[in-house]
Order: sequence, then C-alpha cells, then structure tokens
Amino acid sequence: MKWSGNSIIFNARLYAGLGRFTSSGIKKMGTGKGLGKLNIYQNDVLCSKLNEYMAKKIQSSSVEALVAVIVHGLQEKKGIDIVSIDLRKIPNAFTDFFVICHGGSARQVDALADSAEDEVRKALREKPAFREGNDESEWVLLDYINVVVHIFSGDKRDFYQLEELWGDGTISKHDTQ
Repeated sequence: MKWSGNSIIFNARLYAGLGRFTSSGIKKMGTGKGLGKLNIYQNDVLCSKLNEYMAKKIQSSSVEALVAVIVHGLQEKKGIDIVSIDLRKIPNAFTDFFVICHGGSARQVDALADSAEDEVRKALREKPAFREGNDESEWVLLDYINVVVHIFSGDKRDFYQLEELWGDGTISKHDTQ
C-alpha cells in the first residue's frame, strides 16, 4: 500500500478523537500493514507532525467557537458596537482575540457580562479565568486566556479606544440581533 500525505491527513482526522498519535497507532491505520518503507525514526517524526497539525486545528477552531458564543451572548442583551479583534498574527500579543462592546448603562454592562459568561458556560462548559470590574460596571473584563472580553460603558470605551490601540489585528464587526 502506498501512503500519500492526503491519506495520512484523512486517517489523522478519523483518529482525531482518540488522542495523540503514536508510532504503533500509525501502523494500525489503513490495512494494518504499517507505513511500509518508513523506518521507526521517520514514523516518530510523522507522528510528531500529525500531533502538531491536529493541536493547531483543534485550538484554532475552539478559540473561534468561543468567540462566536461570546458574541452571541452579547447580542442577546443588545450589546452596542460589538467587535472582535483577531490578534493571532501580532507578535507578542498576550491573547488570540479581543471581543469588545459597550452598554448604555451600568445595569446593561453587568447584564452583558453575565450573558456572555452564561452562554459560554452553557455551550462550552468553560468559566472565565478572571472577571474584573464588577464594582463600578464601567469596564468589565472577562478573561478566558485565549479570548479577553471587554465590556465598557460608552464614555470609557471612547476614552480607552482599544480598537485603535490594537488596530493591527483583524477587526470584525458583529451586528446586534
């Protein structure tokens, strides 16, 4: 049996739910004949490459799913001017995405933060690592490590202008439903 890059990636997708790839796992794929002429070192290198590829794909899709759920939670409570900023291509950025919006009152800022947190908890079973700014409700921050959510009052958003500061990222605007 001849193995091509496409068949290995196809088989990698089939085995994605089973965890990391090992040399013996690769040999069991397909017809059970192994990878043929590849030696053990090449087999281990291939496993390493497959693990890197799958980790990047899973991480990328999970971060984007988290952003989508957060945006949905903000839309549910009528967040104003919802934007997401993709920071993955910016060197030394401390997170992958910012999600930014503002509310018309302190109560709405609290409701927006609660809604985003509740939607993520329901859909993805994740809690923010940190939640800051509940006392005054002028700037509430939800830190999910890979995604940081900034919910401002209108005047604080105008003052800090995070979109301008992180303007090198890819900015996507999201409509309020």
